[in-house]
Amino acid sequence: ALRKRTESMSRKAQTLDRMLESVGEKFGVKLALRAGAAAVAIGAVAKAVSDVVRNGDKFKLLEARFTAVTGSAERGAQAFQNVLSIVEETGVNIDDAASSVSRFTIAAESIGATDEEVKQLTANVIKLGQVGGASGQELSSGATQLAQALASGRLQGDELRSILENMPLVAKAIAEGLNISVGELRAMGSEGELTSRKVFDAILSKTDDIQDAFEQLPPTLDVAVGKLAGSWAKFTAEVDK
Repeated sequence: ALRKRTESMSRKAQTLDRMLESVGEKFGVKLALRAGAAAVAIGAVAKAVSDVVRNGDKFKLLEARFTAVTGSAERGAQAFQNVLSIVEETGVNIDDAASSVSRFTIAAESIGATDEEVKQLTANVIKLGQVGGASGQELSSGATQLAQALASGRLQGDELRSILENMPLVAKAIAEGLNISVGELRAMGSEGELTSRKVFDAILSKTDDIQDAFEQLPPTLDVAVGKLAGSWAKFTAEVDK
């Protein structure tokens, strides 16, 4: 399989070389320049092959993990694709995205949420963290606490406090989804009234507002690099099939 991928990429490099030669002849570009460009292209092909092999092994492990979590090879494969889509859209680290999807998938079992809802919930939580300026550690911690709360059946105690502190916009979204204030959200948590289904649905109900806020974020180098990495990961996953 690797040999076939290498041969395919080599053919693409040769095609690129011919295109460069044609352009060079048209505009009088020196052969040395074309040769240099071809060398760069070949180097890029070599890196691409290396990435496919490395990512392929990692991705197989992730997909196997999702298969174990969902109990279905088909659902596991789709969950993995959902992770790649989230990474490509948000620029978040693939391991963090996979961890969040995995945790939310487990938590969703008790309330009968679909895999598509899990994908949307994960994306919403990540986007709210980014809009709020949460660090990678804060985002990961907040997502973990929320997943634990959903799995337990209720959002309360330490989990609620962690979300209020680390991801206040998630808490705000839950409150708005329930048509209450953040203060009232605290009270509901203390009384054990924030069931997993209520919290899940509240966050999903704010999807459009969350997307609007996310799209208003100014572009940053970190996010741009993360999105590029996500697109490349998605590409290498397709090539490795």
